[in-house]
Amino acid sequence: MNRDFVLNWRPTAESQPQAAIFSQTVGQDSFLQIMLLPPNEKNSEQELARELIFVIDTSGSMAGQSIDQAKQSLQLALIQLRTIDRFNIIEFNSRTRSLFKNPKSANSDTLLKAKKFVHRLQAKGGTEMAPALNTAFKSQHSEQHVRQIIFITDGAVGNEQAIYKIIHNALADGRLYTIGIGSAPNSYFMRKAAQFGRGTFLHIGSSQQVETKMNQLFDKIKRPLATQLTIKWPQELNIETFPNRLPDLHRGEPVLVNAKIKQGLPHHGIEFSIHGVTKHNQQLKPWQKNLSLQQVGNHRGISKLWAQKKIESLLDKKIAGGDGDIVRQQVLEVALRHQLTSPYTSFIAVEKQISKPTGAHSVTKPITNAPPHGQARQTYAFPATATSAPLNILIGLLLISLALMIRKTTSKGYKVVG
Repeated sequence: MNRDFVLNWRPTAESQPQAAIFSQTVGQDSFLQIMLLPPNEKNSEQELARELIFVIDTSGSMAGQSIDQAKQSLQLALIQLRTIDRFNIIEFNSRTRSLFKNPKSANSDTLLKAKKFVHRLQAKGGTEMAPALNTAFKSQHSEQHVRQIIFITDGAVGNEQAIYKIIHNALADGRLYTIGIGSAPNSYFMRKAAQFGRGTFLHIGSSQQVETKMNQLFDKIKRPLATQLTIKWPQELNIETFPNRLPDLHRGEPVLVNAKIKQGLPHHGIEFSIHGVTKHNQQLKPWQKNLSLQQVGNHRGISKLWAQKKIESLLDKKIAGGDGDIVRQQVLEVALRHQLTSPYTSFIAVEKQISKPTGAHSVTKPITNAPPHGQARQTYAFPATATSAPLNILIGLLLISLALMIRKTTSKGYKVVG
């Protein structure tokens, strides 16, 4: 248990996305995990045109190495743009400022203006994050482009709840990718923001990591092989799935969906379909995969995977301002039923072996005397006390004794100096 187990695998190359289903029956309920696999990554024709909105934090907390790393990251991102892409840059501190009024095509002229804009950025002022995100979400959008918002910041924000609500309500069909800059960014906030935005979180801790990590991120997001993914289930099913909104299907990374069907499957099984949009011959075309499930198997752990996503979804409601007591009760019900740890549950180890059999006599052994001749000395280990209470009591008694002595001395008429 002192190292990781890494399993590398590659699905059979196909021209269209493929799907695999794993299932488990627990009681009367059926649990599924659907793994949607990307198409052949060598088919570059399926890369979609993108509209990238770069939102960069230039507040005072970014001063020093953080702003340098952020600017370096942004310059590398500009190099990755293709002529079919559109882009814009929005900086924010105490105010919000955009490079262009609306996104522009990535050509030599607009890229030159962008590089000069980034070079002049300086860290100063406060952190007004909400107006910048609203500007990015509400800017003019081309239906022929996949919108991706790249959010570069150290995450020093105090109104996290408000930011989550903005992402949830205003992002629409966009995707939010967060990049944490500096040695100690607000990683929790940025991970959740990316999750709500159906994107990913990347942390850049030093200047030496900028190029490698930015290349990894853009190598991934420049190939959204299928977008607008949805699953259509039969209406008669009582089903609960996570995530509620599916992310895009990227090169080399499957999309996982966890589902619970209450009261199990009907005798005739079920048929459902996955829908999305792919690119073929330079045009966006709808894509559909029909799936049939006749009976649920017994792949162990599928129910727990669903329960973990259910608990995460409930905790997200608390983040978004939901009633904490209600969320706690709901989390407890799921965690206890599926035997999972959570913020409100944990495992307790109970030793069932009886160390002293019933009726056995206690034996007292001295530990201060030296061992008999010819026997090795034994070392006894005693646990340290949890607090310094015994020492404090001893000091207190000494002070009380000293006070009584002083009082007795002064009562006999002696003068006390000190």
